[in-house]
Amino acid sequence: KYTITPGDFTVLNNCIKGSQSFCMFLCFAHTERQFVFVDTPMDWTSAQTYCRQKYTDLVTVYDDQENQELTELAPNTNMNIWIGLRHKVNKWRWSMGDPPLSDNKYETIWAPTQPDNKFGDQHCAEVFAGTFTGVFDRECWLISRNPTNGLRKLD
Repeated sequence: KYTITPGDFTVLNNCIKGSQSFCMFLCFAHTERQFVFVDTPMDWTSAQTYCRQKYTDLVTVYDDQENQELTELAPNTNMNIWIGLRHKVNKWRWSMGDPPLSDNKYETIWAPTQPDNKFGDQHCAEVFAGTFTGVFDRECWLISRNPTNGLRKLD
């Protein structure tokens, strides 16, 4: 069905320690029908841009079975991995333009109790590599150091 192209990777706990929003990610290369695991941690928007420039887009998860296959294809660690799902205009929307979640069968991909918007700013989605538990919502923003004000959010 699909193949995955892994790169060299470093095991990271919860994306990048100290930054909750830099994760590795999966791209989809439409012409090769291939998933590409990218081991360079990025915020969600940068990951989407990278996938669109080099492949087709961030991966879309069509059902629980595909979600499980994707999480098993990525390195067997407890890493968080971005997928192409983002909350915009009051709906969860796929990066490649597939129908929003509330309008179709994709709602079954969520992990129990998800999405929960736990911190009030969880507008992107991730899966955990190596184990199938479903899709989780997560903050998209990138943290940057501001010399005068400390940390700030960039979106």
